[in-house]
Amino acid sequence: LIKSFKRLSDACNLTYLFVFLLSPLPQGIPLGLAAAIPFLLQSDVHTANYRYQAIFSWVFWPFSLKLAWAPIVDSLYFRRLGRRKSWLIPIQYAIGIDLFVLSGKVNAWLGLAGDVQIWSLTCAFFGLTLLAATQDIVVDGWALTMLSKENVAWASTCNSVGQSLGYIVAFIVFLALESPDLCNKYLRFTPIPDQGLISFSGVFCFHPMTFISLTFRILTGLHHQRQRQLRVLDSPYFSQGDKKEEVEEDEGRHLSLIQTYQVMLGVLRLRPILKYIVFVFFVKFVFSASDNVFGLKLLENGLSKERLALMGTIVLPLQAILPLVVTPWSN
Repeated sequence: LIKSFKRLSDACNLTYLFVFLLSPLPQGIPLGLAAAIPFLLQSDVHTANYRYQAIFSWVFWPFSLKLAWAPIVDSLYFRRLGRRKSWLIPIQYAIGIDLFVLSGKVNAWLGLAGDVQIWSLTCAFFGLTLLAATQDIVVDGWALTMLSKENVAWASTCNSVGQSLGYIVAFIVFLALESPDLCNKYLRFTPIPDQGLISFSGVFCFHPMTFISLTFRILTGLHHQRQRQLRVLDSPYFSQGDKKEEVEEDEGRHLSLIQTYQVMLGVLRLRPILKYIVFVFFVKFVFSASDNVFGLKLLENGLSKERLALMGTIVLPLQAILPLVVTPWSN
């Protein structure tokens, strides 16, 4: 593992590796905040409703369907700004501004001062996850072209670690610090009834600074290195006669939007990809109840959302560390 990290640091600028590790972290923040909403709704007797849960579940669809607009992100950009920065910078600013605007609305939509406005809540968080999913496309594509061929497997590792860390901060840490009981028992010298260390609206006010500061760092301090060439027309689906073409990021020939969709559809028709899609489908289908309903049922039967969040601290660090351990053997 240590040798693998050393080879990675020798072959890749550590600044870029650090960026690829931090860039997915803000993606995990909207996901973590969105994951906290069902627990907040279900833990209150006035808002516990599985109809609300079903409607709000649409929020997570963009991450499942992002392949539909990935070619648009990859083929349309401003050449002067660069293929990745053209999307990354406005998306990060948009998420930060969106979170700041929502900070004044989210408590009312959650039903803390009236009825739950589930459609407003769903639309707002759907927009957040849509932006986060688009950012995920940008960061993945950027990492694939910046890392060397030998270290390209670290792209998914950085993505997994960064997203897990963001999810931990926005979901587990928030639920723990928002709980009056947990804060009074473990964190305060003088208990304050019915008040945690942070509020949901306060979290929405804080996280925009994370997005805006990281975006400013990317805009002012990070410059593109010469990116390696990607051989994209390397199968019967992509070939034109016996000729194989190479496409170089930000240099040389660029694929049009239609050509990018053709490449994507060709990849989806490959037998290994089809097998993988079927495998992932059955995995998600089999565990859908335990992943989505089990926690809500525990809340319904008396387990507090704070204890449920603390239970998650056992698993999520493994999700962040395990990819770092597995990648050297799978690369």
